Amino acid sequence: MICIPVSPRVSRSDVASGSHGAAAGFQPLLLEPLLRFHHALRRLGLQDEEYVLMQALSLFSPDRPGVQQRGVIDKLHEDTALTLKTWIDLKRTGAERHLLYPKVMGCLTEMRTMTEEYSKQVLQIQDIQPDVLSPLIMEMVSRNPCGGV
Repeated sequence: MICIPVSPRVSRSDVASGSHGAAAGFQPLLLEPLLRFHHALRRLGLQDEEYVLMQALSLFSPDRPGVQQRGVIDKLHEDTALTLKTWIDLKRTGAERHLLYPKVMGCLTEMRTMTEEYSKQVLQIQDIQPDVLSPLIMEMVSRNPCGGV
């Protein structure tokens, strides 16, 4: 998962003009979905526990490149998803209770799609300007899922 921090001072006009992320080589076309995702996630009003479980679902995904024990990770992913659903069912009330879990899962799908697109962009930037990206970023989006090991 690639997390690209978005400053709260970034406006839609900044994104449209390309004055922030585009200056680093990211296309405004991909920055707009990031801002929409950020606002959609904030509107969910997740509790800390729900947010942590969402992060765990993103991190422990059995179809990530380089995963060697897919069965173990799949079980962990399933247990985490059930924990999130149970938490929401027990701690939330009203209509939000029935809609929150599918919305969180939808956000995870959207985040995964954005991550793939951003990884492609980062690799393109690396091809054009090899000294711009930090080693950590390069390790996260490496074409070699085992980081050269």
